Amino acid sequence: MGVFVSIWDKLFRKEDNNFKILILGLDRAGKTTILEKIQGKMEGEPVPTIGYNHQKVVMRNVSLDVWDLSGQETMRKIWKHYFVDTGGIIFVIDCTDCSRIELVRDEMNYLLAEPELLEIPILILANKQDIPEAIGVDNLRKSLGIVEEEHKRPIKIQEASAIQDEGLDSGFEWLIKILSNEEDDD
Repeated sequence: MGVFVSIWDKLFRKEDNNFKILILGLDRAGKTTILEKIQGKMEGEPVPTIGYNHQKVVMRNVSLDVWDLSGQETMRKIWKHYFVDTGGIIFVIDCTDCSRIELVRDEMNYLLAEPELLEIPILILANKQDIPEAIGVDNLRKSLGIVEEEHKRPIKIQEASAIQDEGLDSGFEWLIKILSNEEDDD
């Protein structure tokens, strides 16, 4: 009987399959490009986000209410106003912009310490891996000082190239598994 109820819940309880997701990161990291790629809507050059983009994305019968927030300094100050009811965070890093890696680390530490986000899963997309001078995931992990196992939340650092559409599907799949309380194979 328990298996039947579990399957029934997964198939028909809509509220359990709808999650608010924030896409955060510094300006020019590729947040909007990632959102457009995951929706299959990429047309031409991406335009910098002023304020936010809000889209519904459905993957694997899970509805994601995605908020792509601008990463400009003035806008980062208001990110906290979007934290209410957040199910997950996708933090995008421009891995070719080594001059701002300390600023990225500061923003990550802010998110990791934010009381409203203490148990929220974080997918870190190490973007622009298609560019030869991009910092690799191991070096990024060291630069950020993040050890995924030390946190009380699921954290995954995923290599990605938004332009090449690489790493996005596996990153989103991981996040959906976590949000849906499925076993993670990683």
